[in-house]
Amino acid sequence: MPMLDSMIKTEIHSDYMHDTMNKYVYIYFEFERRVYGVLLKASVDDITLSMVEDKIYKKLALDESTEKLELSYVPMVVGCEERLTLGDDEDLYVYLMHMDKRNRRCLLFLETTSISEQPDQLSRVSGLKSIRYELPRVAAK
Repeated sequence: MPMLDSMIKTEIHSDYMHDTMNKYVYIYFEFERRVYGVLLKASVDDITLSMVEDKIYKKLALDESTEKLELSYVPMVVGCEERLTLGDDEDLYVYLMHMDKRNRRCLLFLETTSISEQPDQLSRVSGLKSIRYELPRVAAK
């Protein structure tokens, strides 16, 4: 019977260690020819794209009101050489769950673009169409 008790304790301990390890996610990314890493203290299921972006803004001391982030990666899929862009939480989840046999992920690539007020205003104006409608004139009595 003592053998069974030690097996149960070992299993509980290993499950605890497994759960603890799952609550820390490391993400490595390349920006301006340099590799950075961020640590998220959450399980993969709880991580959102905005959480990752917030960490990156803080890590690189970027201003989110003037810089927009674009994260992409080349997936480990045979024949795929194009980068996939992370556009939402589902894209991020696919990225986080996609690992090779050694539990390694692809490196994320980070590109930033400046946010300016001018082009945004122009794009809204250019999308408008004018309609001209003339009412028939009514003779005054």
